[in-house]
Amino acid sequence: MGRNRTTTAWVLMLFAAMIGYGAALVMFSSVLAPVWLPLGTAAVLAGALMIWSVGMWRRFTGIRSAVANIIIGMIVSTGVLFAGVTGVNFIKIRGGEPVTAEATIVKAYRTKHYHSRRVRRNVYVKGSAYWQYHVRVQLADGREKTMGVPLSTYNKLSRRRSVEVEIRHGFLGMDIISMKR
Repeated sequence: MGRNRTTTAWVLMLFAAMIGYGAALVMFSSVLAPVWLPLGTAAVLAGALMIWSVGMWRRFTGIRSAVANIIIGMIVSTGVLFAGVTGVNFIKIRGGEPVTAEATIVKAYRTKHYHSRRVRRNVYVKGSAYWQYHVRVQLADGREKTMGVPLSTYNKLSRRRSVEVEIRHGFLGMDIISMKR
């Protein structure tokens, strides 16, 4: 019975870490700030929580080593808190109307990716190709951001030198950038 409970705990930790990091990266793709800012904040918060939660992680993982529990706890907690910090920034309490700014197009490019195709059990091969389109913009204050865009927007923007973007101020002070509609 104890082994089954430990396996369930490991699956839950892995799932929480994957969801946390994935959600944070999706949300962070439109935040105009260096990645170390929310990730560092999450790591510091996770480190502070480890002082009080080492015993909890020991019971949760079933490992006796305090160092191993701290490492596992830091990885999982940082992922969840990274998603939390980035998500809290999207609360528009400060907001109001977005600020429209003129951004210079530094680079418009596309990247080629491949679908994977299953041939038989445990065998996957490279499938058909598809393109993803990106635009790197630079604001007047020097900040740059790469944004994914659909094909129709890419075709319009690749011939232009500048584009209008909307900037919203996030709750934690990190700006959120999007293409003007």
